[in-house]
Amino acid sequence: MKNKTEVVIVTGSSGMIGSTLIHKLAEKYHVVGFDQDGYPFPPIEAECVCVDLTSDDRMDFA
Repeated sequence: MKNKTEVVIVTGSSGMIGSTLIHKLAEKYHVVGFDQDGYPFPPIEAECVCVDLTSDDRMDFA
């Protein structure tokens, strides 16, 4: 099995397209899912980062 050192970020990771993509990518890559807080959650194969890319306040990590 390949070492999963390469990271792929998937936005909208709990949606239909995002979750399907995560299932495929997780076989070869470390997948990080960007999505809003709450249900539905990204697939378990992805590390979840709760973020709202449409909000300037939510993007301020400082």
